[in-house]
Amino acid sequence: MQTNTHSCISLDDIVIEEVEISTIQYNQILDFQQKILNMIASHDNYFIILESLCKLAEQLLPNSVASIMMINEITGRMSVLAAPSVPQVGHDALSNLKPGIHGGSCGNAVFHNEAQFVSNTFTDSRWTDLRQIAIDFNLCSCWSMPIRDDKNNAIGSFALSSFEHRSPSLFHKKLLEVGASIVNIVLKNKDTEQKLTLFSSAMESASDGMIITNIENNIVEVNQSFLDTYRYEKGDILGLNPKVFSSHKNSQEIYDDMWKSIKETTKWAGELVNKDANGKEIIQWISISFMPEQDTYLAIFTDLTEIRSVQAELAKEKNELKKLSLAVEQSHSMVMIVDFNDKIEYINYAFLDFFDEYKYIDDVKKEDLKISDKFEKYDKESYITGREINGISWVDYVKEHPQEVFNVAIKKHDSLYHFIIRVAQTSSDTDSFIVIELNDITQDILFQKKLKEKEKILFEQSKMAAMGEMIGNIAHQWRQPLSIISTGASGMKLQKEYGHLTDDIFNETCDLINTNAQYLSRTIDDFRNFIKGDRFVKQFNLNKHINSFLHLVEGSIKNHNIQIVLDLEKDIEILGYENELTQCLINIFNNAKDVLDETTLKKKVFYISAQLKENTVEIVLKDNAGGIPNNILPKIFEPYFTTKHSSQGTGLGLSMTYSLVVDGMSGTIGASNEEFTLDKEKYYGAVFTVILPK
Repeated sequence: MQTNTHSCISLDDIVIEEVEISTIQYNQILDFQQKILNMIASHDNYFIILESLCKLAEQLLPNSVASIMMINEITGRMSVLAAPSVPQVGHDALSNLKPGIHGGSCGNAVFHNEAQFVSNTFTDSRWTDLRQIAIDFNLCSCWSMPIRDDKNNAIGSFALSSFEHRSPSLFHKKLLEVGASIVNIVLKNKDTEQKLTLFSSAMESASDGMIITNIENNIVEVNQSFLDTYRYEKGDILGLNPKVFSSHKNSQEIYDDMWKSIKETTKWAGELVNKDANGKEIIQWISISFMPEQDTYLAIFTDLTEIRSVQAELAKEKNELKKLSLAVEQSHSMVMIVDFNDKIEYINYAFLDFFDEYKYIDDVKKEDLKISDKFEKYDKESYITGREINGISWVDYVKEHPQEVFNVAIKKHDSLYHFIIRVAQTSSDTDSFIVIELNDITQDILFQKKLKEKEKILFEQSKMAAMGEMIGNIAHQWRQPLSIISTGASGMKLQKEYGHLTDDIFNETCDLINTNAQYLSRTIDDFRNFIKGDRFVKQFNLNKHINSFLHLVEGSIKNHNIQIVLDLEKDIEILGYENELTQCLINIFNNAKDVLDETTLKKKVFYISAQLKENTVEIVLKDNAGGIPNNILPKIFEPYFTTKHSSQGTGLGLSMTYSLVVDGMSGTIGASNEEFTLDKEKYYGAVFTVILPK
């Protein structure tokens, strides 16, 4: 949306006559569509695809800018998703746009769920709310097509804005229609593309369906994933032509383009709507390669709705290994074979695609590349950063620890990529070799980082919720002292009026008022220390700390009629984060309190013990609420896991406690159920054991 310095061309006295789409224009749209679909088939980043789509559309309408705006599901407002030719100030001006009759072409397209063609934004009432934007950026006309989801609801818009007053031709209407449809495809495939990167496993599994056909295009082999997706038995489809899977909803032009591309380049990729054995439609991305040496075709079917686990039968039978090697070539994971001197003997296409400084395997061999030379330094224990680990070859070390997960970081064009690395030793009748697989998890790591940031915010919200409960506790704790102070002061005043106020009564009442005022002050100090949240390491006494914690929840203890049992070893000193330990104790106590509330027990017990054990401190917290169900016990520290109704809990309390203990205080925490005895009475309930460094 760069500002055009030329004035808009007026169309006031010109009659526009729509011109039919010419053959050249049809070819331009097909070329536009094919380029974007090829990018999707190549699994390019969705944002790059959308920006490319905008740029290609702009080439077909000179003196214009293209934009894609999407609705925020929560706010219902629209913002720019992609508009490469629009400066940031334009993005900002269009952010938070409310769909409606005065919300410009895009706002109207979404509001009415139909195309909007505005030839003069300076006078058209549909641009009332955005008139100043049109003037500021010299947007003379704007045509917008709604982007619809699978239920035909408008979820965004694809628009072309021109620096001239103009009306769209049939060609440009078709361009907008095709563009909006492709945007929907890109967005639908975004999550699937991320999953495919993670689930591609060459030697052990194949998440995609595969069929191999002979030169007559009759099926000679099929994998289990394909059979599961299409609901066929293997014997039913061997020898058939793949056209039996057609839904008859694909145009003949698609098939013509498919065979033309295969003939000219030996490859084709695109989207087809097929059907399974029951007639159910299946939308899939299909990649076809012709293998001239075998006179066969390999077709890989990527299910966009479900990625199924695939069979490992091909890896078990010797005569299936050749077919499996074809799958390795098509894998999104990097696969290489090395000898026992770490010398690379084989690499697949994914390797050459990532290490694009090499064109052929001979280039790799000529350099005598060791893959470990590409490993970057990364400050995490699971990452391999050199040729050796603990004095032995990294390959041998990984093989000796098959249960552990190992990662590597590799730099490409100044960007760091992360991989899970797997090593397997394979033997044949004549040779033994090492297979190394690198599975890209970069997007997953970025997602985890964002998730941790979100959890951090939710942790703070959980703490604020705890503070709210503490305020309730204080209110409950203050009622009695305030009542005593009020009664004492009123009593002295009344006794003075009737002349009954003696020095003894006066002194006794003042002492009583002072004692309760000190109690109120101590309550405020405890609460202030908790909410202050200072995060620094300090030496503190555990006994005093637990008593302060109990003072904070004293209101809840009394309200819920809970008996506190303490077994604390004296004079335990801890070097750590005092406030974070308070938060952990509150979280565990609140969980116990909620469960005890659901019981009909006459005696509700919460037990706390603290003991020194060598260089650690063990804190044990128990209740007699009946324990945690065994089927959920392993999950209680997972984020967002809760057995409460959504209005009562977020599932973050125990997850936050785990994070504070393990990550924040370098300790451990575990949960179990057990029977225990107090004062000769037997109880059964949940037990939380926290172990902290002294």
